[in-house]
Amino acid sequence: MGRTKDITKWGNRNPVWLTLLRNSHIQAKLCDPLCGAGTVGVVALNMNRNFIGIDIDKQAIETAKIRFLEVGGYEEKPVLKTKKG
Repeated sequence: MGRTKDITKWGNRNPVWLTLLRNSHIQAKLCDPLCGAGTVGVVALNMNRNFIGIDIDKQAIETAKIRFLEVGGYEEKPVLKTKKG
């Protein structure tokens, strides 16, 4: 099984996602509803997949945006927000 360090400079390992990415077709749309700092998104973009990342942590989202810009894959989309209670 490969390592994400082979694809990104961050060195995080996640063989389940690598398997998913390797078994998806070019330009497939992948969604990570808990994307954090965007490691899976960086790997997806580097492997010519489309990526949708979701997270509730604003700092994680800002970090992910910077990382996506570094690989040339960031585009802002409108977000529907809901209020609990």
